[in-house]
Amino acid sequence: MEKRTIGSFIATLRKAKGLTQRQLAEYLNVSDKAISRWERDETAPDLSMIPVLADIFEVTSDEILRGHRRNPYEQEPKHAFKQSEKQLQYLLNKSKTEFQILCVITLLVALCGFIVAMICNAFASAHLGFYVSLIFYTTAAACQSMFLIQTKSNIQYNTITESATIIKELFLLTEVVFCVIAALFTATLPLLICVTYVDQGLPKDIWMMYGTIYGTID
Repeated sequence: MEKRTIGSFIATLRKAKGLTQRQLAEYLNVSDKAISRWERDETAPDLSMIPVLADIFEVTSDEILRGHRRNPYEQEPKHAFKQSEKQLQYLLNKSKTEFQILCVITLLVALCGFIVAMICNAFASAHLGFYVSLIFYTTAAACQSMFLIQTKSNIQYNTITESATIIKELFLLTEVVFCVIAALFTATLPLLICVTYVDQGLPKDIWMMYGTIYGTID
């Protein structure tokens, strides 16, 4: 008996629709190589793609996840439900892992802002360091918000218990990221507040002292 997988089912549905991999890729705004990898079960489509695929092929999202059409006159075997849950859990974990990677990237952007502030303060001026770092912090916060919205929308349509748990984890991770960005911003504030002249730098010991004070107040 042929093994039922998401990839083989997508391939079957695509051929039944008379679509090439390239044509399907254009509909989904992905590369034809991505479609090829899906159909060979090397990777799986993102959760956000499941409803779109279901709409194109005129099947349900559940049928895509199960890897076959459901016969309305036939009772679904228990192992089919387990297989569907397994596929869905894999996609949820994939989305969670990708979000964690994006969180790390966001934190690196914010950290780069602080490092740039240090360099500007040492070789140019404290005010320049603050304003340049502010661009990094703002970019990091905006990116984190977009990553959260996108990932949440990818998994929100799903009703299994694990999806609700993962969404909570996404918000907790985002809260941690924003706290780190806020801490870096607070630590950079002395460059603006404690320096009178635009072309003046702030000594490291004074920066550290006031940074600690502002951080405690915050």
